[in-house]
Amino acid sequence: MEYLHTLLYVVVAGEFGGLLYAIQDNKIVLPSIKYITEEDVFSHKNIKICEGINLGVLSDLLFGVGGGLLIFLVTPGVPDSAENFGMIKLISLAIVGGYSGQVLIKKVADKSMEAMAEKTEKLEKDINNIQEIKDNDQEAYKMFYKIIDGKEIGNEEIRRALKNVSPSVNLRGFTLLDERRKELVFKIIDNRNAPEVNLKSAREKLRLFIPLLEEIINAEEGYDARETNLYLHYHYASLAYLYKDQDNPNWKSALFYTKKAIDIYRKKDSSIPKTYMLNKLICHINMNDKEQAESCFKELWDIPEGIYEIIRSRNIITPGLQDWILEHHRKEIENQFSLNENYSLYKENWSKLFPAQ
Repeated sequence: MEYLHTLLYVVVAGEFGGLLYAIQDNKIVLPSIKYITEEDVFSHKNIKICEGINLGVLSDLLFGVGGGLLIFLVTPGVPDSAENFGMIKLISLAIVGGYSGQVLIKKVADKSMEAMAEKTEKLEKDINNIQEIKDNDQEAYKMFYKIIDGKEIGNEEIRRALKNVSPSVNLRGFTLLDERRKELVFKIIDNRNAPEVNLKSAREKLRLFIPLLEEIINAEEGYDARETNLYLHYHYASLAYLYKDQDNPNWKSALFYTKKAIDIYRKKDSSIPKTYMLNKLICHINMNDKEQAESCFKELWDIPEGIYEIIRSRNIITPGLQDWILEHHRKEIENQFSLNENYSLYKENWSKLFPAQ
């Protein structure tokens, strides 16, 4: 009941404020109905037709009620209880609202319309942005398949194509590229006795993937808050393999990105994938860094999984590895083959150690 009493006080005070506005403006007009006289087309008599109703002072009273209520919505810090606020202050504020009724209502209405217009404009922009991103995504997918099919596209063009795409596009691009990279590597292994031109073609395609993977990594690194950044080690490791397996290996870049992959992996796990360690060893061997090569070899050789990675390696994708091991660690590798009969499956990979095989 307290709220009903308060509402009644506000309504009456608002009406009073509206009346004061009408008196101040010298426009107290009684309500009236405006008629016009027209001749009836059938009877040819003059008839009165209502053209409109002028509420007069009633409109001022109604605007006063509206202003008296609205002022509590736009005035900060107004309690919702007459007891807490003080009846005199409550009525005074309602009178002010009623006096300013027309202006106040127009102001609130204009403000609401502006807010609605801003939201509508923002919604339209969001819709346009979504459509633009969808279009950019489609163009990016087309570019992915062109590169995978053997078209050479430079870093700058790729960077522009990936500038305004959704994050999922970069992930999909990496997945497509890495799957194709593995297919080509298996082709190189399976066709190791084929004419060199076939191998050269496969290795050349691997080279074409490098700019795309570099730009995907650059885009992914931009998502600093994304937890998936911890999985960028896959991207860096794949890039390292591309530099290693292309027609003219770039050992410096292969080593750099292998180390990046290892550093990122260590953030989520203290152990290191043995394939990363093997790739690091191959890089040091081909860069003639004997001290680092020995350190990497020992690190791998001290664990069974590392020995297995070395034993099952193939010369065609681990260039220089077997020659270096046979030169510096021949006895250790011979002992492993003699002690572990499961390794006999890989003797054909070590033709220089088992020429009769």
